[in-house]
Parts: sequence; structure tokens; C-alpha cells
Amino acid sequence: MCQTNVDECASNPCQNNGTCTDAVNQFQCSCLAGFTDDMCQTKVDECARNPCQNNGNCTVEGNQFQCSCLAGFTDDMCQTNVDECASNPCQNNGTCTDEVNQFQCSCLAGFTDNVCQTNINECSPDPCSFLFKCEDRINEYHCSLIEWKLALIIGSFLMLILIIIFLVIRRKSKDRNNCLTKMKNTHTSSVQPKEE
Repeated sequence: MCQTNVDECASNPCQNNGTCTDAVNQFQCSCLAGFTDDMCQTKVDECARNPCQNNGNCTVEGNQFQCSCLAGFTDDMCQTNVDECASNPCQNNGTCTDEVNQFQCSCLAGFTDNVCQTNINECSPDPCSFLFKCEDRINEYHCSLIEWKLALIIGSFLMLILIIIFLVIRRKSKDRNNCLTKMKNTHTSSVQPKEE
């Protein structure tokens, strides 16, 4: 008895544009991307296997998945940490450490703030004495003499000495005049004319 092979693909059993291949008493469906099972009826959930890394959000678009990455991550599956140090944000030779969606700068001595741009003012509070002006430098300071203040102090000191000398001379002169007056009075009183 001869048997005729029935074409099981004649009824288009493969769904969603799957390709049917006829075999003896059976058929096989080759499914397009995004579909699965014997007759390509089940839509594949591309996000079911969690392809997005680092807590990225997976959405299905057509037959493919799309990852929306959290801040600080990039690429099609959110695997790559964005290097926030790539733009060299740390100034004045500060060292940049990349973190997730941020960076940290380690500043060299003498600099501060989040990107090492502020020179620390070593002159605040003023470490120099009254006669000196503080000059801020990187991680140090220099005290330079304020010449007019020194000249003012020396001039005042010399003026004070001159006033003291003047007062001493005046007093000695006054004492000498008093002494001469006393001597004159004493000499005058001891020499009295004789009465006749």
C-alpha cells in the first residue's frame, strides 16, 4: 500500500511569520526573532533574563530589548562605569578617583574644595607680627618687613629720646640757675657793708 505524504505545512501552522518545514507526519517551525514554542506563538520576553546590568531598566522594543542605564553607567547593557575622571576635573595636580556617577579629588597640600581649585590662605589668621606683612603662597606663607612701620617706630623712638634729652638739659639748666641764684644770694648776704 502506498502512502502519500501529507503536507502538514499547507495549513500554515507556524504563527507570527514563522517558517514551516514539512516532514513525514510532522512539521517543524523556525521562528522569527522574538517568538518561540512549537508553532511560534509565544513572544519571547527579552528582559526575562535580566540582560541590563547595574540595575538598568529593561524594556522590549519590537523583537529586541533596550536598557535604560542608571546615572554613572553606559553601553547597550549598562556594563560600563562612566569614567567621571576622564575630563580631568581635579585642578592643581589633584588626584581623581572615579566612583559610580561621581568622583573624588585628593588635593595636594595647599589646595582645597571638591576640585582642588581653592588655594588655602595660610595668612588667615595672620601669622606674622605687627611689623610684617603676610604673603600667601602655595602651602606656605612669607612674612615681609613693612618698612614704613619700622621707620615710624624708629622715628617715634628717636623723638622720645630727644624729648627726654631736652627735658634733662632743661632741668639741669634750671637746677644750675637755682644754684647760681642761691650762691649769689648767699654771697650777697655774707658781705654786708660796715656801718660807720
